[in-house]
Amino acid sequence: MEQKEGGIVETPIGQRYAWGKVAIVGTSGSGKSYIAKTLNAETTGYVNIERKEMPFKLSKPFKYHGKPKTWQGYIQCIKDYAANPEIKKIFLDSQTAALDILNRECQTNFTGWDIPKYYARAVYEYLELMKGIEKDMIILSHEELVKLDDKSSQKRMVVHNKEYEGKLERQYSCVLYTGTKISGGKPQYFLKTFELDSSSKAPEGLFPDKDGNNLLEIPNDGKYIFDCLERYYSTTE
Repeated sequence: MEQKEGGIVETPIGQRYAWGKVAIVGTSGSGKSYIAKTLNAETTGYVNIERKEMPFKLSKPFKYHGKPKTWQGYIQCIKDYAANPEIKKIFLDSQTAALDILNRECQTNFTGWDIPKYYARAVYEYLELMKGIEKDMIILSHEELVKLDDKSSQKRMVVHNKEYEGKLERQYSCVLYTGTKISGGKPQYFLKTFELDSSSKAPEGLFPDKDGNNLLEIPNDGKYIFDCLERYYSTTE
């Protein structure tokens, strides 16, 4: 085991035995899309259902850059990237936009109780699809404040159907919340592995400090996240 600058610990990488699905949750403008700045543009499948430009200048465009306009297009793009051996990682921007489209399509195509029924079925199939993909994935999501009782509330991932409210998080290996601060007169973006009153979670030691415990704040850096997943879900022999 080797300790690197900043408390990051590297371990040898062997054969993969699992793949991580990491949700990045935050408000608009909190730096979620900046995560893509360090991703490998040749081997990362970028599903851009928001069909927006990046908030930074690209050194080179993504080779695999899907811009679906429908829920089915979103699902098909994920399936295509999962099946493509040239694509090693998948980046979804954003799940919230995809679920908004699904909700509108259900409102258009169904009535009454069929609306939530078909919405819930589609979300279930989507989550099952991602579970079966043997590639690491980063999934962006907006946050919402969900009232738990008269005295407490919690930040959670946005979803329309009450059946999945507060339950999306359990489907992901890791849920990180965005954070911002001013440093040197400039905004600085980071990610929180733990935050009170939120649905944040991270496997023990996924983002290790010198003692092997998770750092409470990590870089807003997609490559760093994928590298940590690679080390964590690999054998050391």
